[in-house]
Amino acid sequence: MHIKSRILLSGLFFLFVLFLSEDILLAELWASKTSNRYHNPSCKWAKKIKKSRLIKFETIEDATNAGYVPCKHCKPLSQKKTEYTGEGKDYSYEEWFDKGCKLSETGDYQGAANAFSKSIEKNTLYAKGYYNRGLAYAKTGKYHKAIDDFNKTVELNPQYAMAYINRGVVHLSMKSYEKADEDFDRAIEIDPIQRNWAYYNKACLFSLTKKVQEACNWLKKAIEEGYKNWDHINADTDLDNIRNTECFKNLKTLKN
Repeated sequence: MHIKSRILLSGLFFLFVLFLSEDILLAELWASKTSNRYHNPSCKWAKKIKKSRLIKFETIEDATNAGYVPCKHCKPLSQKKTEYTGEGKDYSYEEWFDKGCKLSETGDYQGAANAFSKSIEKNTLYAKGYYNRGLAYAKTGKYHKAIDDFNKTVELNPQYAMAYINRGVVHLSMKSYEKADEDFDRAIEIDPIQRNWAYYNKACLFSLTKKVQEACNWLKKAIEEGYKNWDHINADTDLDNIRNTECFKNLKTLKN
């Protein structure tokens, strides 16, 4: 199976259920009726604008169309960059984390990685921030960065089973099969609840290395432990080496 599909199933979907939140509103732009400059609300000049003279714009386009130009002191960025850099509003690490999850859901994985980086800057001990940035990096093919983030995740929380699983997935995609197997085994050891994901990925590993019976055995374990996504099983190219075998066909009796 392609890494993008596997990681989405193993990590992001699970986290979206837990952490999905409403969109964080971007900071508005402030200007004065007696000036031609617009500012970020945090700008020292914006704070001096009297309420009776204050004008607020939602976007730079609105401010520009009204004849205003950017402040040379705070240098307001485009709306998209404001979203990623935090200019104009001091988001908390939880808000940046939620923003990263939302961006991941839309498929903007680079934007998500940027948001998770901001979350980590706010809280350098936030294991979930490193974990989710690792997922985003993996989705964009930045495997070494992904592994670095999963390493940091398990350093901060050695019981983080999904970090081991997805680090194993990245190793699998890099054909580092021994390292992948070690990660899947570690996940099985520390978290019985998530072990069906590890069993499934071990099946993929042994299929890729053409160990047919072992692959079938691990896939059987995954199904017995609750892995029921047969659409995914039937489409996963990592299982192609066992798909036409008798043992694979027999597993379909477990479908119901």
